[in-house]
Amino acid sequence: MCIGKPDRDISLSFAGFIPQNPSIIQPPPSLLMPLARAGQQLAQGKDPDEVLHILANTLTNRLIHPPCAGLREATAQGDLAMLNLMKNLYRLDGRNPCR
Repeated sequence: MCIGKPDRDISLSFAGFIPQNPSIIQPPPSLLMPLARAGQQLAQGKDPDEVLHILANTLTNRLIHPPCAGLREATAQGDLAMLNLMKNLYRLDGRNPCR
């Protein structure tokens, strides 16, 4: 985890992506459904450790699927600009993310 101030004000970079009223940001149903399912399983008395394990795996898979699919697509198309963007975004070159 990086602690400290970023090199530049990143709030300007994200200004176009943030709605005027952040309280209206809602996660997509694909992320809410596993959470609801986990709540139901807990209410049914299922083992909390197992429920948490399944929930963690499900949410992880749903969150990493789009970037992985984009990486496969960019590789298949030979899109070097997108591959370099992903390499920098996910720090796949071994750079320290705090620098």
